[in-house]
Amino acid sequence: MWHDNEVRFDISHSNMQLQSGELTVDKLDMIEDTKGNAGDLGKLIVTNLRILWHSLSLPRINLSIGYNTFITVNTKILHTITIRTSKFGPTLVILSTEASGGYVLGFRVNPLQQLHIIHKEVSILFSEFRKFPIFGVEYTFEHQASSQEEVNVEHFTEIQDNQSEISNVFGYYFSEGNTGQRKPNFSIHLGLAAEEPRESSTLQNLWELIPSCVN
Repeated sequence: MWHDNEVRFDISHSNMQLQSGELTVDKLDMIEDTKGNAGDLGKLIVTNLRILWHSLSLPRINLSIGYNTFITVNTKILHTITIRTSKFGPTLVILSTEASGGYVLGFRVNPLQQLHIIHKEVSILFSEFRKFPIFGVEYTFEHQASSQEEVNVEHFTEIQDNQSEISNVFGYYFSEGNTGQRKPNFSIHLGLAAEEPRESSTLQNLWELIPSCVN
């Protein structure tokens, strides 16, 4: 599981890429990081797992804030998300827990309408992640495979019953009455000469008892 258990700064390019189970939700350019005195413009990327920001002038200056980390009681990356008025103007502020570094991170987003939109997005994503965390692990239930096996067994049993019934009919036919040879006659149904069946049976009826799969 790759999830951060702390706010990470200046991470490698590979760690800035989308990870397993991660999807981009929003991207914003010209977002000012207000943690410095003068601030720095960069790109803010919102995913379903974390928030990423990197400087436009120096991409190696970046940070990654995960919504949550390992399944541990009270282990949270994001503590609160608020909009505050600072010397930079209305700012998206993220407060992290003491366990993750106790940072106060701010991002100035213009116009104000966009600031409220991004605030709502991050708040919803954070809330959903806490309810349904994604750990990058895919799985299937074992009972899904066993269900198909049970269907095949039932089908096979049905074929066995049909074969038994056919054998019983032929056995009954040849077991009673005179077993001597009868005069062969040409059968239109078969297209060849065959011994005449008993009075209670016809060649067509006997032929229909043989499954079509038998050669």
